[in-house]
Amino acid sequence: MYIESSDIVEHSADEVYVLVRDEMDKIVPFLPNVDTIELVEREETERGPKILRNWRAKIEIPSLVKKFVSPDIAKWADHAWWNDADYSVDYELKGAWLPGLYTCKGTNSFRPGGEGKTEVKVTVNLEIHGDQIPGIPRFLSSRAVPAIEGLIQRLMKPNLTSLATGLKHYFAAQEKEAG
Repeated sequence: MYIESSDIVEHSADEVYVLVRDEMDKIVPFLPNVDTIELVEREETERGPKILRNWRAKIEIPSLVKKFVSPDIAKWADHAWWNDADYSVDYELKGAWLPGLYTCKGTNSFRPGGEGKTEVKVTVNLEIHGDQIPGIPRFLSSRAVPAIEGLIQRLMKPNLTSLATGLKHYFAAQEKEAG
């Protein structure tokens, strides 16, 4: 599945890019179903930092698949390669439960969109490999596998496409606090 999202944030690209790159945890309360984002590792490179973060989403696992799915389905590692020269990041997401269950790679860009504005663009390819799910009886697989694939889509898509909205809410809260 190819996912693309683009939106304008009413703050400079310098401000938006640095916030997302260096202080992603500040945006968590403004992302719809993200529970936590934890910085694991950061390595500075000439191009920009390589950052590893662990994410955990808030999601209800449907009863049909609860006994076949670990709660770790809501956790993933975000391997990000930042490019400071063009305000972009290439990333790959790897699930904590069954690492081969999906392939998710994308690019986010934070382009100046006029004075004091940033175009936040997210492009990502998400492939779900339902045949990687162990322990599902054959008679249930025709219902359980699509349910698990749907769960992964509901888990990942909002987190991939809601970045700009989360940023808008974050900045609005900052402005309200400032008074």
